[in-house]
Amino acid sequence: MSNTPIAYTIMSGNPVEGFTLYGQFPTNDAACVAANNDAHLKNEWWVVPIHGLDTDSATHTAEELNEPIEVTGSQAIYKVPITFTFEGSVEAAASSPDEAKQIVESSFGLTLNGGLHESDSRIRDWSFDTHSEKLIGQPTLFSRTR
Repeated sequence: MSNTPIAYTIMSGNPVEGFTLYGQFPTNDAACVAANNDAHLKNEWWVVPIHGLDTDSATHTAEELNEPIEVTGSQAIYKVPITFTFEGSVEAAASSPDEAKQIVESSFGLTLNGGLHESDSRIRDWSFDTHSEKLIGQPTLFSRTR
């Protein structure tokens, strides 16, 4: 994989309920602007770089991947939502189930390029599958060609 991102996407969610990725943006700043202006995103979201294959093994260059897709005839472009869910559990030292849930909600997370992370000493251990479940949503019309 190349160390230089070819695009960026927005990720929101959590390890318990799953993560959702939104859009593809040419720059980190463009993704941040889109996330800040998107009312349906929750308070926590992350901009995640998308890396391509090395040029020796890639079938397309980064420039080709960022070019608009040429659509002909009566075709249309559809946005297809996808959700990746990683199943697992977190052990948290707490005085109640609600406190344990709050600790995990506020102090445990996942980033695509950084892995699982915890920021509270009360999180004792965690265990997650390394492969996600993939759920493909209903495609919606994004744009119609002429």
